[in-house]
Amino acid sequence: MLRAGSRRVMTSQLKTSSSATSRLGLVSRHMASASSAAGPSGSGSSSGPSHGDEAPVLFEQGYSTRTFILNRPRALNALDQEMINMITPKIAEWNKSELCKIIVSRGNGRAFCAGGEVKSLAKFSASEDTRPLAIQYFKSEFQLDYNLATLEKPYVAVMDGITMGGGVGLSAFAPFRIATPKTLFAMPETKIGYAPDVGSTYVLARLDGEIGTYLALTANTLTGEECFRLGLATHFVESARIPQLLDRLASLENPDRAQINSAIEEFADDVDGARLGAKEGAPPSIITGEVRQALDYAFAPSQVEEIFSRLEALAANEQKSADVRQWASETRQALEMRSPTSLRVALEAVRRASGDGYRLSDAFQTELGIATACVSGGTPDFIKGINAVLIDKLPKDQRPDWSPSTLAEVDPSWVKSTFFDSRLSSYVRDAPRLSPGPSGKTDADLDLNFWALPRERNVRAYVLGEAKDSGEYAISFEDLVTRFERRKSGKKGVRAKLQEIVDRCCDVEEGGWLKWK
Repeated sequence: MLRAGSRRVMTSQLKTSSSATSRLGLVSRHMASASSAAGPSGSGSSSGPSHGDEAPVLFEQGYSTRTFILNRPRALNALDQEMINMITPKIAEWNKSELCKIIVSRGNGRAFCAGGEVKSLAKFSASEDTRPLAIQYFKSEFQLDYNLATLEKPYVAVMDGITMGGGVGLSAFAPFRIATPKTLFAMPETKIGYAPDVGSTYVLARLDGEIGTYLALTANTLTGEECFRLGLATHFVESARIPQLLDRLASLENPDRAQINSAIEEFADDVDGARLGAKEGAPPSIITGEVRQALDYAFAPSQVEEIFSRLEALAANEQKSADVRQWASETRQALEMRSPTSLRVALEAVRRASGDGYRLSDAFQTELGIATACVSGGTPDFIKGINAVLIDKLPKDQRPDWSPSTLAEVDPSWVKSTFFDSRLSSYVRDAPRLSPGPSGKTDADLDLNFWALPRERNVRAYVLGEAKDSGEYAISFEDLVTRFERRKSGKKGVRAKLQEIVDRCCDVEEGGWLKWK
């Protein structure tokens, strides 16, 4: 039919499946032990004031891998200035080392990294004398994230646990991002009077549909499976298999990225779309079905007021399912709890990040301007929010005393001139600037989706015949699966992702041909 319109590496209790890998494990265990004995740097020299297993960051060496481990489990591995100062030179060293083939990050405890150490930032921001410390923190944090994004060496981020805020910055730009059943992902900044940062606006703006806008404004969470399905993670692996996976990576000899991907796929779980939200009593997943359709509709506008209006209309529409009405009502209530200023800033940042030619470095620079404004008095909500939510621990059903208190009081033109326009805003003009990464590599060719599941726009291009190799004939679902499984080297989860997109976005015509709605 013609188209219409034409780890700690190699722990002793683990056993590998081959004698060769076992021998490598012995070497890796010895190197890891030597690293711990030498201190956090693994080289006999100190990387900071903390030493031994109590250091906030541990560094370990495997045969092919070099790993930094966030080690503040009681603080959910919240990223502070000391940790940034430890990690930054180490990854630059590893990036140049001929012995290092893969850089790995993970966290001890139940979090990968739950965010930045924002309590101290609120204290710094309260005084003009200490505000430069807050600005320096953001600059060094964003610089670390950008350095990780532009590494020459392959980078694997293990998101086994809470991954929020600063943890997203440490993981989102790794070519290999491993989610697990323990992963809990969020950019929670609008809850504390701030806006998404650490380069996340670049990532959120490139997710399917309006998922990124939804996450940026609501600060709501995603599961590990949802992260995998959306491309925030490139692989989904059961937590119990992570140690064996890290052993496998450490055993690779001079691997290229395809070999690293294949090694991770050996341990990956073939996520079935039916599992999303399948736990008894769990709400429907926001990334599938009619709730997802409602989300894309509700969060498409460029003004926050229109998003509120669409959610209100969906909640009151008796022709919509109970799931959609409940989702719309609860989402509107969540937005009403957020800082009105933060909602406007977050939406503007994500919309700008979606523009053609917009690069990751642009996102970081924009976010540095926003951060500088927030800590320098551009809005009182940053200090108010952190104090209310994280220090005073205001009950979740109570709204912080935002100022201004309503959207109507937050002029969109003031938001643009204060948080985004370097000609009009001294905050933006005086914000520090990022330096090139240690490798000299830029983000011009950054492709966060290369090892992830297909994105909706890629599927759309094939169905509409706009892809370079799509041909002049319409395509069936099985043909679509064949093409993408070939492109993704037999990646697990491809069929389930394609099935969800086709069910939601396509009509199936006579003969099984797909037509985009």
